[in-house]
This record gives sequence, C-alpha cells and structure tokens, in this order.
Amino acid sequence: MRVGRLVRFLAGLYNGSDYPFDLTDLRALDTRLANACLDYLNYDRLGKAEVHKHLQGGDRQLNQWIEDVGLEPALRLDEAQAQAFARLPDETGRERAELLREAIADLFEKYRRKTYGPT
Repeated sequence: MRVGRLVRFLAGLYNGSDYPFDLTDLRALDTRLANACLDYLNYDRLGKAEVHKHLQGGDRQLNQWIEDVGLEPALRLDEAQAQAFARLPDETGRERAELLREAIADLFEKYRRKTYGPT
C-alpha cells in the first residue's frame, strides 16, 4: 500500500519517536516515489519549515492521514520502567526479546482472565 508507506514516511519526519519509519519501506515504492521521499527528506533537513507546515491544513491534515491509515504511536516505557527492563537480562540471564514476549503473554492472559474470568 503506497499511501500507507508515504503517510508513515511523513509521520516519521513529523514525529519520529512516536512514528518510527523503517527505511526499507522505501524499497517497496516505485523509483519516482522513493526519490520524491528522499528529495523531501533533503528539503526538510534544511529546516526551513516543519513537515506539517508544507501541507494544506497543517497538523490537522497530517493527523487525519495518520488516522486514515491506522497508524498508532510507538509504545514507550516511562524512565523507571525502561531502567528496570534494561537490567532484567543481566539479572535473569535471559534474552531481552524472550522477556518482552513473556511480559506481553502475561499481559494478554491477565486481560483474558479479567474479561472472561478463570477457565
């Protein structure tokens, strides 16, 4: 879906910490669109105006596109959570990805029990 990739690209320029953009997504675009994105990135790099200032409707337009393609901001931990999670691999001797998968599975199980009761 070209439109989704283009919106993710613009959202990444607008707020990369909330909407990270994987540069390999540019490979899926045809050459003209990929080059247009790179040209726009160079233009934005000059800092003449924020990306949303170039759009008719500004923030509202970009936020509407983000909503239309269903982008969600990246999930982030608060500082204390991030520090505690960073220590876990050393404290447990387990891989970070394994710990994260376990935490998510536990969260889903907790939600399932809360929603549907014990099995």
